[in-house]
Amino acid sequence: MSCPSFGDLGKEAKDVYRSGFHLGLVNFSITSILKNINIGGNLKHNLDENLSSGVGFIGFESENFGKTIGKYTNGGVFSLQYFLKKNLFENVDINGIFSYNTESSESSLQVNSNYTTDNFHGNLSLTNCFELNSRATVDVVYRIKDIFVGYQTGFDTASNKFTRNDLGLGFAVNDMGFHFRCNSIPTEFGLSVHRKVANNWDVAMNGIFAKKGDSQFWTLGIGAKYELSDGAIFRCKVDKDQQIGISFCQRLLDMLNFTVSCNIDGANLDSGGHKAGISIELEA
Repeated sequence: MSCPSFGDLGKEAKDVYRSGFHLGLVNFSITSILKNINIGGNLKHNLDENLSSGVGFIGFESENFGKTIGKYTNGGVFSLQYFLKKNLFENVDINGIFSYNTESSESSLQVNSNYTTDNFHGNLSLTNCFELNSRATVDVVYRIKDIFVGYQTGFDTASNKFTRNDLGLGFAVNDMGFHFRCNSIPTEFGLSVHRKVANNWDVAMNGIFAKKGDSQFWTLGIGAKYELSDGAIFRCKVDKDQQIGISFCQRLLDMLNFTVSCNIDGANLDSGGHKAGISIELEA
């Protein structure tokens, strides 16, 4: 088993209380695969802001030349991403992204590299926004037996400041997985706990405490994910503020995923503020 990336620490708990909820959104995505060519798009409508956003893409993968993906958004942004052929360098993945905004004429170039072994995962991302600024992000995860220790930092040349200063720690005790994190050290602390009760049943807890200046914020929530015999997935969660989230995902016709979700403000049932969301994902 290879070492996970910094963003994948606590992935099992995130899948329980984050994935599958499209609150305040109507989401539609389609993907078509024809031999080595992928064509698709995604359209989202934000019900709260009454705004829509969309992206279309086409990808081509070659055994000898790697993978190329082109994208275009309704905001006029065109991007071209190229992945170097696998195993070009041992344990190293490299890809580059060039973006161009047809409305503002702004362009940027981003280079990402990952180095992965059983006990180490490192990622370096360099972005050059021409005539504006340059950004760098570095994150590393080191494995010590069954303990994963990770750190992430970033720097922006425009502000001449570090943009990220995050620490992560993941480990398991018996059948329970723990993920401790500190974002913008020492501003925000978080702890998530995941347990797989059965092959089709997962539960998770997530807590956050943040302090900046004289203001403080904390929250605590629990969630569950249950997979039915027909492949449908039911998720539910609730936090200390009585925000109740429910999500149901059903796969139809072997190529269509339909997800409906809602959030109920249990503390203000009569005053509104409840949210709903729908997602349709089609694979052809």
